[in-house]
Amino acid sequence: MNTIKDIAKKCHVSISTVSRALNGYSDINKDTKELVLKTADELDYIPNKNARDLVKKNNNHIAIIIKELNEEFNPFQILSGLYDYVEILDYEVSLFTLGKSIKNGKSYYKFCKENNISGALLYGMEANDPYVKELIDKKFPIVLVDCDLEGEKVVNIGIDNFRVAYEVTNYMIKKGCKKIKTIQGKRSLYITKQRVRGYEQALRDNGIEINSDNIIYGEFSKQFGEKIVKSIIEYKNVDGIFCASDNIAIGVYEGLKRLNIKIPDEISIVGCGDNEISRYLTPSLTTIKQNTYNIGYNGAALLDKLIKNESVEKYVRLDYKFIERSSVI
Repeated sequence: MNTIKDIAKKCHVSISTVSRALNGYSDINKDTKELVLKTADELDYIPNKNARDLVKKNNNHIAIIIKELNEEFNPFQILSGLYDYVEILDYEVSLFTLGKSIKNGKSYYKFCKENNISGALLYGMEANDPYVKELIDKKFPIVLVDCDLEGEKVVNIGIDNFRVAYEVTNYMIKKGCKKIKTIQGKRSLYITKQRVRGYEQALRDNGIEINSDNIIYGEFSKQFGEKIVKSIIEYKNVDGIFCASDNIAIGVYEGLKRLNIKIPDEISIVGCGDNEISRYLTPSLTTIKQNTYNIGYNGAALLDKLIKNESVEKYVRLDYKFIERSSVI
C-alpha cells in the first residue's frame, strides 16, 4: 500500500506539503495541490484515517460497549437510535463487547484510547465491572444504560425500573393474582435490584407476604424462561408470573404449553420490553413498552454534551407504556 511518503517522493515535495494538500489546507500552491491529488489518485492512495484524525485533531468517534451480542443483550434498536443522532453530527461509531475485551486482554478504556474514541454508551454492564470503574476513574465520558454509578463524566439513562415492577405487580394483584412469582435477570444487575424492590413494595402495600422463594434470578432469555417454569409451578403455588423480559415470557409460554397449562385461565403472565412477537403470541402478551430507540438517541445526545463539557443531568428517566393485552385474567 502506497503512503504519503511515496507521493512526496514522486512529486518532489516534502511529506508535510503532501499531508496539507490532502487535508485541504489553503496555504498550498494550487498547482502543487493538483499535482499531489493527481499523484495520490494514480498511486491508489488510501489515507490512514486514524493518522488523519490525529493531524486534524478530530475526535468525532464514539463507541457502544455491550456485554455480549445475543438474545439477552440485543442492541439493535439502541444502535439505531444512536446512529440516527450522531449521523447529524458526523460522528463515527464503533461496537465493542466484553467478550472481545477478555479475548484481547484489553480494557474498555484502552480500546477507546487506541481508537481515538472520545466517549462511550455502555449497555448491559454490572456496577462492579472493573473496566467500567476504570472509565469513571479516568474521567472518560460515558452514558450508562440501566445502571446507577456516579462520576464526573457519567450519565445514567433508562426507565424507572422500580416503578415498572411496582405497576406490573399491583396490576396483577388488582386482577386477582395473589401468588405472584417473578423471573428476573442476574441478581447483581442494578435493573434486577430495582425491579425486585418494586415487586416487593407492591406486595407489601397490598398486604401480601413476601417470600424470597418467589423471586427467581437467572437470565433474560427464552431458554431460561422455558427451563425454569416447570420448577416454578411444580407445587402449584402460583397464579401469576412477572417476567423481567419478553424473551423470558416467551420461554414461559413454551414451557406452560408443554405442561398443558392455559394462559390466562390457570396462570397470568406479564413481560417487559414489548418485543415485536409479543402481540402475536396466543394469548397476546401484556407487557411494558420501553422505547430502546430513544435510549440510543437520547443517550447519544447526552454523550455529545459530556464530550463537549456541557452541563447535563446525571440521571435521565425515559417514559414507558403499559401495554394491556390478553395474558392476564
